[in-house]
Amino acid sequence: PAGLRVFAQYVLLPLVAVYLIILTAYLGRVVITTTWPSGWIGLLVSALAAFGILSLLLVHPRRGREGHAWIDTYARIFWILIIPSVVMLLLAIGQRIEQYGITERRYLLLLLGVWLAGAAVFYTVTRSREIKGIPLTLAVIGAVTFVGPWSAYAVAERSQVGRLEDLLSTHGVLADGRISPAAVEIPPEDWQQINDVLLYLISWHGTSAIDEWFEGGVATVDTIGDGMAASLRVAEAGRRATLIADHFGLVPSEGLLADPFGFIDISAPGGRNAAIAVTGFERAVFERNLLGGRYPFEGDSLTFEATADSLGTTIRLGGDALATVSFAELIARAGRSGTTTAPGRVQLPPDSLRLDISGADVAARIQLTLLRLRDSDGRLRPTRVTGTLLLAPAGDSPP
Repeated sequence: PAGLRVFAQYVLLPLVAVYLIILTAYLGRVVITTTWPSGWIGLLVSALAAFGILSLLLVHPRRGREGHAWIDTYARIFWILIIPSVVMLLLAIGQRIEQYGITERRYLLLLLGVWLAGAAVFYTVTRSREIKGIPLTLAVIGAVTFVGPWSAYAVAERSQVGRLEDLLSTHGVLADGRISPAAVEIPPEDWQQINDVLLYLISWHGTSAIDEWFEGGVATVDTIGDGMAASLRVAEAGRRATLIADHFGLVPSEGLLADPFGFIDISAPGGRNAAIAVTGFERAVFERNLLGGRYPFEGDSLTFEATADSLGTTIRLGGDALATVSFAELIARAGRSGTTTAPGRVQLPPDSLRLDISGADVAARIQLTLLRLRDSDGRLRPTRVTGTLLLAPAGDSPP
């Protein structure tokens, strides 16, 4: 339709050109800073390819006509400039596959990258105007990845089962195709990967592929459900993954171990019901959100504001800043001496959850009841911090 061609020529093609320039500049930044692109690079390149190829298909009927020689030039430049982005996509996906194995999404992105690389080289070298090969090859790839042994579902399951098998065999839990629980300390990174693979398999594939590893099948370990082959809620999958992981007997040697969803809760035994020592303090503000909250206090307002990196909080009384405290040492303390009761559950004695504040204008203590962290790409950041603020008489030091 003429309307679509006008839209492609005057709206879509300019947008694709700008997007292509931005993405190429981003690649240059990656090369200069040596900072590897994050996981969303696949989405960026996929969107660029989809809209770029769509725009070329829409204006294709005008190619070769008088006054439209620019279309050939545009197409040639598009295929040349997309090559660096495709290389970046393939390198990023390759790194993720090497680290964490194949999933459906990574498999499809890998095939898309290979297809784009082939198409870019073909159209750059031959300068062909032929477009029938684009939908034809995409249809073939779609058919291959939809069913059969090379489908995204089957390849991803084999990859993740193989990854789990390698991890368990390395630590002596899996031998001759059978699970033999072993009380062995392993690096926390390996423990985390084992839990992540179990969560993925249970959520998307069930456990039929690893059922034969267990005497009597996985159902003998799973005391929550009935074999775990059905479609599961995410929370249920997490609980079942924890049950199976516990059966292996492996424990992390050190550091903080996230639950299957990437969270770590640090608290005292008993949680918010644990007793708090208040000797030497006059006033208390109980169970507040320390990452952000405004509360009435003796005719004024008490405010907690998270620091820019969320690793601390600034306490304000009215408009005056009383103190800024950091949670970094407490997090490090939990990694060194905390007791991991389950993935994502770390306990410290109440004394180790104290943050004392001494200054000319304030003498106080924060007794934390919960410090919740989120593991995002290997970096821990607090997402929820609650605790009680104890205030001593002016001029005193926390006892």
